[in-house]
Amino acid sequence: MAKNTRVYQPVAAKLGFAIDETSGVLYGTKEGYEVLIYASDVSHPTIVKIAVAVRGPQLTPEQLKQAAADMPDAAKIEQQNNCIIVYPKNVLLAAKLAERVEGALHSTIAFLQQNNFAACCQVCGKEGVMSPVNVADRYLCVCDDCFANLQQELEAATHAAAAKKENAVAGFVGALVGSLIGALCIVVVSQLGYVAAISGLVMAICTLKGYALLGGKLTTKGIVISVILMLFMTYVADRLDWAILVAREFDEDLFISYQAIPELLQAEVIEAANYYGNLALVYVFLLVGAVPTILVTARSQGAPSAYKMAGNSSTTVL
Repeated sequence: MAKNTRVYQPVAAKLGFAIDETSGVLYGTKEGYEVLIYASDVSHPTIVKIAVAVRGPQLTPEQLKQAAADMPDAAKIEQQNNCIIVYPKNVLLAAKLAERVEGALHSTIAFLQQNNFAACCQVCGKEGVMSPVNVADRYLCVCDDCFANLQQELEAATHAAAAKKENAVAGFVGALVGSLIGALCIVVVSQLGYVAAISGLVMAICTLKGYALLGGKLTTKGIVISVILMLFMTYVADRLDWAILVAREFDEDLFISYQAIPELLQAEVIEAANYYGNLALVYVFLLVGAVPTILVTARSQGAPSAYKMAGNSSTTVL
């Protein structure tokens, strides 16, 4: 069950919609229009968007901006091919979400009717019976023929990705380049007087993406290689940060200062508690950034699925 389902239950009850328990997407029909409601960002469940599959006039940015201004509960309106997307204004409390979404949806339906938008398949634009579907985390309202085509396309893309070979050597180079970018971020942020979790996030994303980009794909082997590089380069970055301070303090060459760190620790010129405490903090922030990134990456490696939300009988593409 999607973790945000509980947040959306009052919204579903107020609108008479159903909830897809796998994705947390709300779906239903209003005034003949198929409607999907889901989070713009899964980490912020109260920030949602309303998507309606419709065919109608192509509106200008000025028209869309004016339409949003005329809706008291809407912050923005977009038109994407055969779909109108409305972003309700943000709410701070989940308890207020149902009221805000109801108001935005009511205004949206009135806007669609006034502008002669007809309900249709979001892909082909044909009128008829549509179903809310989830195709590899893309939420759409489509006809049966388009859903079958989307399933076939997903299967072909999945098989092509699975057939792609991993180049561990090239992946290592990519991860190394990415980890160097992450190390630079750690040093720069530290020199500005901060030790920030964003440094760990940058290190994790750049290293993992670097491996995947040059290695062709990111497998468990790639994750292990990337993690080892993250740990090593984080240590190097922290020591380099101290070396910059030493070089500045003693007006010495940076390379010599880097090599002298162990001797300075032994001579207590650098307090061991400060040095290792700072290193531990940097590693903590690395974990804060790396662990969620690795988990998301690992989940994305799983076989994508395609299913109709009504009944939720999923088909995993193998």
